[in-house]
Amino acid sequence: MNADQVAAAEAREALRLALISLADRDGKTPCAHDDRFTAEALEVLQSAAQECSRCPIQAECGEAGAGETWGVWAGRVVGGRQKTGRKGKTA
Repeated sequence: MNADQVAAAEAREALRLALISLADRDGKTPCAHDDRFTAEALEVLQSAAQECSRCPIQAECGEAGAGETWGVWAGRVVGGRQKTGRKGKTA
């Protein structure tokens, strides 16, 4: 495993522990059970990202999502498809 892979694994573990700690305190994240955070449509992802400002583990999420290619991570939209003017087509 190279240094980047080790850092990514450590960030994912930190996020996992933060989620466990939050759950132990009966807390939850805005993204819990919300499919908008992994939607395909850019507009939906952008809307979901606005919810991150109230997340108690935003820092851990941001670190864990640094190398991700899809979804919303700490208010940052990664990926997503914009709708075009043609019905049923995405860019």
